[in-house]
This record gives sequence, structure tokens and C-alpha cells, in this order.
Amino acid sequence: MEDNSYLAILEHNQGFDDPQAWLAYAREHSFQQVNATKRTACPDCGTPDAEPLGQYIYYSNLAHLRQCRSCGLIFSDVLLDPEVIKRHFEATYNDETYFRRRRGDILRQIAAIIHDHVRYDGRVIDIGGARGHLMELARKRRPDLHVTINELSECSCEYARETYGFDTLCCPMEDLRLVSRRFDVALLIDVIYCPPEIRRTWDALDHLVERGLVLIRIPNKLWLLRAGLLVRKWLARGRTTTSQDTIHFFKPEHVYL
Repeated sequence: MEDNSYLAILEHNQGFDDPQAWLAYAREHSFQQVNATKRTACPDCGTPDAEPLGQYIYYSNLAHLRQCRSCGLIFSDVLLDPEVIKRHFEATYNDETYFRRRRGDILRQIAAIIHDHVRYDGRVIDIGGARGHLMELARKRRPDLHVTINELSECSCEYARETYGFDTLCCPMEDLRLVSRRFDVALLIDVIYCPPEIRRTWDALDHLVERGLVLIRIPNKLWLLRAGLLVRKWLARGRTTTSQDTIHFFKPEHVYL
């Protein structure tokens, strides 16, 4: 591909204020045109004032992690096109070993909490529940439960339906505010950092669970991330860091910390 084509990509994609400076990088990493939008305010409280923490490349876009000076939320200022995200999750997290071995202890812990705290004949929705492995463990302990899996991935929903017989809702989690059903328990296990519009997710939870339990799990690696940023700043010793392309201990598919 010619340099002019890569320049056009850099001018189209988000974050590259100086496309010429990123030309060699774009060529080396075979950049593609990927639709995305720039976020100029905190997605939770709406405050436009945010402190930049670091930057990273994801799907040929340059995004920045910013911390809202009002509510403290740390968020990405670039949102990829929903179709790009959908294709990403269709191709990711389909490994049986990942769920059964690497995440086995976590899933068993959550299943035990469900066993102890959900009423008999309870209705449970696992939001972002992937292929249903957590709820498989939970229903082995509590066969009385009525289970629904919510996922963006159609492949994961199909697997949960055909393998375990679970009901499924295949849609972004913020669209659950349009669902007519109500639940006793909503689970968000390692997914709350993914919805593009976090306020709509809170609205959806208020709608889904009128009286009951909302269980959220999220790994806290903020201290590691901050330490990595400090080390990088110290090593730079006043030199420009405009070429930074990754943030250690941060998964670029996540939107929040």
C-alpha cells in the first residue's frame, strides 16, 4: 500500500493529530480504516474535564485513557464502531480451556454465592455471560433456577441455548432496558468495563432488577497500571511520549477502569 493510502487512513481514524508522525508505524503495522468516534465528556457524569493518563493503539485508532476530574471514572476517549466490537467478541472468548480451567475457580466462587443468596425458583440473568459456563455450574447446584444469558455474540448465545437449554437475549447490555422481563438477580462478572454507554447500563439494571441482587465482579489492576505509567514517565525523563502505543496491564478492548 502506498504512503498516501496510509495517510488517508490516519486522517480518517481517530486520535492522530499529526498523521505524518505515525506514517511509518501505520505502514509497519498494516493499518486499516476502522470507524470510531471521539468521546469528549465523561460517559457517566457528563463532565467534559478529564486528565489524560496514557495512550494506546487499538484497531488502528489512537485512544487515550482519561480520568474524569469530577466523578473519578477512568475511560477510553475512543469508541469503536459497534459492528467492529461485535465481530471482535464473536471471535474471542470461545476457548473451552479458558472458561473451564483458567477461570474455573472464579466461576465456582460466583456459583457458590448464587447458591447461598438466590431465592428458590429464582430468575437469574447473566449479563455478558459468554457461553453459559458460569450458569451451568450454578444450576448444577440449584436446578430450580430460571436462567437467561445475555450476550452480544450470537455464537455464544447459540451455544448456551443448544448446550444448556438456557434462554438467551442477544443484544448489547444497555439495550436490556427495553426488555419486559424482570429478574431476582443480575450478574455482571468481568463485563462492566465493556458497555460503551455506562449510564444506559445503570438504567438497564434498574429496569431488570426491581427488588433483588446485582452482583458485579471486576479485577482491580489500577495500581499496576498507575505504576507502569509512572515508570514510563520516569524513563522518558522529559522526552516526548507522543509515540506511546500501549498501556501496560490494560486490555484495550475494555472501555473503563
